[in-house]
Amino acid sequence: MNPKTFTILLLFLLPSFSFLNAQNWDLIGENNQLNFKVETSDLLSTTIWIDSVKSTTTDTTYYLNRIAQQCSACPINPPGSLRNQGQFLGKQLNKSNGKYILETNPKTVLFPTAPENFSWLYDTLNNVSAQVLKIEEASIFGQMDSIKTILLSSSDTIKISKSFGILKFPSLTENDIYELVGIDNLGLGSTIPKFDEIYDFEVGDIFEFYYRSASGATFTFVDKTEKREIMSKTVSNDKVCYEIAYQEHVQFILNGSTPDTYYTAKTIEECYTDSASHGANVFNQELLLNVLPPEYTDNKDNWIVSFFYLDDNGVFSKSLGDHENFYDGIFAVNSESDTLNYCCNNPIDYYRVYKVGLGETDYELHQFENTETYHLRGYIKGQDTIGVITPDSILQIPLGLEERQELQVKIFPNPTSEELVIELIDFSDPSSKISIQTISGRTVLQEELNSSLSNINVSNLPVGMYIVRIEQEGGIAIRKILKL
Repeated sequence: MNPKTFTILLLFLLPSFSFLNAQNWDLIGENNQLNFKVETSDLLSTTIWIDSVKSTTTDTTYYLNRIAQQCSACPINPPGSLRNQGQFLGKQLNKSNGKYILETNPKTVLFPTAPENFSWLYDTLNNVSAQVLKIEEASIFGQMDSIKTILLSSSDTIKISKSFGILKFPSLTENDIYELVGIDNLGLGSTIPKFDEIYDFEVGDIFEFYYRSASGATFTFVDKTEKREIMSKTVSNDKVCYEIAYQEHVQFILNGSTPDTYYTAKTIEECYTDSASHGANVFNQELLLNVLPPEYTDNKDNWIVSFFYLDDNGVFSKSLGDHENFYDGIFAVNSESDTLNYCCNNPIDYYRVYKVGLGETDYELHQFENTETYHLRGYIKGQDTIGVITPDSILQIPLGLEERQELQVKIFPNPTSEELVIELIDFSDPSSKISIQTISGRTVLQEELNSSLSNINVSNLPVGMYIVRIEQEGGIAIRKILKL
């Protein structure tokens, strides 16, 4: 039978079919966390489970877990997010007499226990019909099971397993097709990497971090390179401890003075404790409560959204806050609305990143003129070296900054919106250079200074506070500017 010839009349005949009283093929097991990925993606991105159940004598409503999603139409700038949003199966499933109604837009109807060749109206809004194309035996997660293939008149296909539920499902609002790739709580197939995989370091692993703290108010900065080599590993219950050969090179600037530097080497122990609320255990687009201490948030509840992604080296990563645009970071929740507005009197930029086998790799907290940030700059695992690893011989050199003099420099106008004028009073080095950094340490402009008087165009920089660093042989100057 051609699927496009199905008629709505079949819906009225359904109660007379004996399959309605047969063994149920549950779309989602009540205790299972189903992991899906989009068919065209390598990234496991969606986990669906039954959050709660409401039953009557004839009907059962399954309420599904909900997520936070970015909202381009929300009336705040920049765009915020909405909580309590459904995923590709919607917010709930209503089961009655063998029939499932998916409360999506539009509503859709499924009959998981229907026999071969049975047909019905699947999408009541778009007049899409469905037919059970075949039922066959196949291996799912290493177990033989019955698989039902349902053909839609839209040419899409749905697959359902008798034991595991939905295997393949086309999105009702997008062009994506979702595939079941694992059951998280049972450890079947592909599972979400969590604490024990993220903090899985091996003896010999080397990590290099860059750390900066900055106070724009007092013009005080600490720049630090940390190098860590794993010497031993101990696992006990929910805790993993590492003995680490630790080196640090610190550059300290107080009130704009010439930087002081020092080098330290020692052996330390670091322990990490697993817990259900640990950031390494989140699911994609999950909303986490109170991730910041009260002093940052005026004692208000604060929330953050988690994201999954693959980094440039293909490493599975979890980010609390958008790893590409952390201004989508800390939210406050209005109990009367699903809109997540930005938290607190002073805006907070915040994110934190966890990566498989690398631990916590990135952190940034910026509020007004104060910033604390660190980033994994490079690592060695096995035979692979990724990013920057500073040789010990270089790390131990104090860079000679304590011998460099404070340059006599004039920078004006300040504040500025278009251009900076740099006047070097004692210009002596044709290779002099200027760099402009954000408060968090990110370099946004770098140029050479070829004369004692230079004009620097800053019109393309976003509004905010910046650090100007001018260097020539034997001298350095550091200033703070405000871009309007």
